Amino acid sequence: MEVFGTVSAAIALALKLEKMAEGLAADLNDAKQFGSTLEKARLQVQLETDRMRDMRILLFGLSDERNVIPGVTFSNFDDRTQLALLNLLRHFSELLALNYKIIDERYGAAEPSASMILNTSISFESFQQASWAKRLRWGFRDKKKLDKLLQELQSWNDRLFARIQISLIRMAVMKNVPTEVSSAPARMATGQTFLDNSPEAGRLGLVNDTKMLQLASSGESGPLTQLRDDGLRNMISKIGSNTGKVSWTTADIGRQMVLLEYKEFLPDLQDNPAVASERRVEQLASMLHSKKSERYHMLSCRGFFVEQQRFVLVFDIPENNRNRSISTLHQDFEQRRKPSLEDRFNMAKTLAASISQLFAVGWVHKSFRSGNILYFTDPIKKQEPQWSNPYILGLEYARPATETSSRTVERHEIEDNIYRHPEQWGMPTTSFSILHDVYALGVVLLEIGLWKQARTISKSGFSKVKSGAPVKEKLESWASDLKLGSAMGRRYQEIVLKCLQGDFGEFRGTAKEQEVEFLERFNTEIVDVLDDIVQTL
Repeated sequence: MEVFGTVSAAIALALKLEKMAEGLAADLNDAKQFGSTLEKARLQVQLETDRMRDMRILLFGLSDERNVIPGVTFSNFDDRTQLALLNLLRHFSELLALNYKIIDERYGAAEPSASMILNTSISFESFQQASWAKRLRWGFRDKKKLDKLLQELQSWNDRLFARIQISLIRMAVMKNVPTEVSSAPARMATGQTFLDNSPEAGRLGLVNDTKMLQLASSGESGPLTQLRDDGLRNMISKIGSNTGKVSWTTADIGRQMVLLEYKEFLPDLQDNPAVASERRVEQLASMLHSKKSERYHMLSCRGFFVEQQRFVLVFDIPENNRNRSISTLHQDFEQRRKPSLEDRFNMAKTLAASISQLFAVGWVHKSFRSGNILYFTDPIKKQEPQWSNPYILGLEYARPATETSSRTVERHEIEDNIYRHPEQWGMPTTSFSILHDVYALGVVLLEIGLWKQARTISKSGFSKVKSGAPVKEKLESWASDLKLGSAMGRRYQEIVLKCLQGDFGEFRGTAKEQEVEFLERFNTEIVDVLDDIVQTL
């Protein structure tokens, strides 16, 4: 398909998608006086419709069907990305068309075919022949279908956004800047304006995503937010009672509950951290301090201070979760608190999507494990964690592909090493790669599927193991076992194995091009497949 044809087809699809979503929102708006259930659904649909509109304007820069302007952003994407976006839009349109077909079967509404969606001359009113009262009855009688539609609408918006995010923020900081601007920081600053002037990019969180990518790309140079504040130490009271190997606890600052995370460092002769160590933790704190979308599932860092040969990072806790108990996924395995199958699939998808967000902005976790995944108590089910809303903690303070691990103290505890790729056991000498984080994700997904700690897979708890290779072999063996397949299904089992084996095929092009292609494959083969499983439940 020629470039202009691709752009025109994408514009037509985007407009029709938006109008179908607006139609659904309007139907629910008419029904809002019938109770809070449909009012909540209406708000959810409106939120997703607004997000869809922002993505459409960002890509194509047009306001209505009569003012079709070829999209500057979309046109600047390479052919592969354009076709991938077009394919996503087509699948998305078929989803909404199918849901109108449900109405058609019950109440006689017209079903929009794929050709109708692509034909901009067809009026959208033909999709809405069923009266609002009949559609309202459909909503009441088939609440599960309505909930499913809302879930799918959000899911496909997420997929569309993920594809845009990977290409757009990297294009903003690495391309579309004057060629005479040669230094990396200058290129970043120039490229930042690409999204700064777009209110749609701001609402979608892309401006902040780009700033995080800029921070990751600055390495050992570039300005940082000065977040060290030793005065925080004197403001803290009511420190929690977490003991043992837990690297975090809760405390109060004033009347506000906060979370403290501890990171050890090797001191100099005056018991101060080395300049390089403090620079690294400043970089990490700046990233965690940056305004981030909820899709990252990370707490916001207020600042940090130094005490007893360790950095103490101070995290604000969301207001709706203050004064609630906190548990880790690792602790929940020990307490045998088993969530439903649907909760476990949602948990797996959320964690994979969160890791993908880090990858997209040039960061890795480097210490991903079940002990660094936090849950607040559910406000309704008082004794049960909010399984669908985890928070990820414990990031190490060095970004990928530039340095070896930032661990300052070598640890041999199997509780830590079991989540590490064999190349990263002990004090590693090789650079950390994205695939090492993917391996750790695979271990956690295996734990979720079997609902047991990874170290309990071995009768000895891997206590006699001295290297990572036999651990990896054992984990892969359990991932291949019928027990995981029967508990979570074949597709989930394949995802776990893919993560443990790092089997994502070969990549071509420059290092940056390979990185982008890997992110696309990770989203398609891991995040989207988990999402597909959730949609079928």
